[in-house]
Amino acid sequence: MTNPDDINYTVMPNRAIKSESADIVVSAPVNMRKWLIIGGAIILVVLLGILVYFLIARKDGDEAANQSKLPKVWLAQHFGSEICSEEKCKDEADPDQDGLTNYNEFKEGTNPNNADTDTDGLADGDEINVYKTDPGLKYTDRREVAVLKDFNDAVDVAAEFDPLTPGIKMTEARLKQIEADTASFGLHEPTITTLKNLREKNSTTPKTYTIFIQNNIFDPAALVVTKGDTVVWLNKDAQAHQVMYFASSNFGGFQSPQLQTNQTFSYTFELSGVFDYEDQLNPAIKGKIEVK
Repeated sequence: MTNPDDINYTVMPNRAIKSESADIVVSAPVNMRKWLIIGGAIILVVLLGILVYFLIARKDGDEAANQSKLPKVWLAQHFGSEICSEEKCKDEADPDQDGLTNYNEFKEGTNPNNADTDTDGLADGDEINVYKTDPGLKYTDRREVAVLKDFNDAVDVAAEFDPLTPGIKMTEARLKQIEADTASFGLHEPTITTLKNLREKNSTTPKTYTIFIQNNIFDPAALVVTKGDTVVWLNKDAQAHQVMYFASSNFGGFQSPQLQTNQTFSYTFELSGVFDYEDQLNPAIKGKIEVK
């Protein structure tokens, strides 16, 4: 039997154990710092990438916002440069304050620096949005008398004649449309001042009215005017007509020559009263003028 005292045990030296423990304790902080540095670098790169992305996106957005739909030639013509660098030449700007943006001025062929391109007294935007007339056309009424007497669009509107139907008073529907669009879009200069001055003048100035002879009727058949006003009859039929008012006790009457197609006859009423007249060549065609 073996004596327990003779048993040998192999034991690692305490120094070796301490040395390994020391290695473990020393190496752990070194590895942690390395991973912290790597992680921090990764985070920094990500943040820089995000910053660069937003800077580029913002630049692209600014460039998109500054991109104009207006042709360079048009910009150079009206603003002196092919590239818009001022607020007044932006697409949605309205430098002449006529109710039209620059882009709409381009589409309509009007001048963005002149509120009244056709010089008829109405602002370009008001012509398009309210009165539905052409801002590049001074006389929507194409009759020769309109040009001779300067019945431009503003003159017609101030007297409540419709430029779209020459010589005819505005209908109730047309007046309501103008009223509604004026409320929506507003009026601009020079429209406001022009109409104010013309209406003040019209209150004392004799007017001229047109009665069409067409489809064998007088149109309008009844008309109310003021002393000093002039009535013009215009034959639009293929056959001749002759306007006639028979003499009364206080008025000698009037009679036109036979009016062929597109011929006119005019008469200025200087006396008050009611004048029932007819077509002498066809007495069934009758009309009435009341002079106040």
